[in-house]
Amino acid sequence: MYAGYAGNGKLNRRRGGFTVYEITLVILIVALLLVFLLPRVAGNIRFAKETAEIAETQTVTLTLQALLVMTYGRELTNEAGKVLTIEDLTYFDVQDRKNVKLTPEAYHAMEELSGVQFGFVENIVLENITTLRAFRYTTPHGSIVDYNSGEYFILELY
Repeated sequence: MYAGYAGNGKLNRRRGGFTVYEITLVILIVALLLVFLLPRVAGNIRFAKETAEIAETQTVTLTLQALLVMTYGRELTNEAGKVLTIEDLTYFDVQDRKNVKLTPEAYHAMEELSGVQFGFVENIVLENITTLRAFRYTTPHGSIVDYNSGEYFILELY
């Protein structure tokens, strides 16, 4: 009687699952979302990394500044109770104030002051005995940040 009638009582019923058309459409929508959102997310990640590295360098700046002021004011002592001087914390000529290098005792004092593990500070230039003008900081992550008269410049980001 009817040509489309199956012997089991079902008339052209669809099986479960998705068609190739539906799967292709979903893949296309996901691909378009990735194309538009991925660059934005990647940009936000870079911005977050830069912000974190500059914040860490600001901590280094404040800690170094406090270290210089406390040393100048003879307020800083080591574990043995000896008052630390600028000569104990740096390798430089007091008259020159350029290319100042920190001693291991200076790093230890900085970590004690701030409670933070620091990277490597180099090329320190002092305005006077208690004021920083510039320095280069390599973070523990490997980023390189320059500080110059209140401004921070990221030279290399991890």
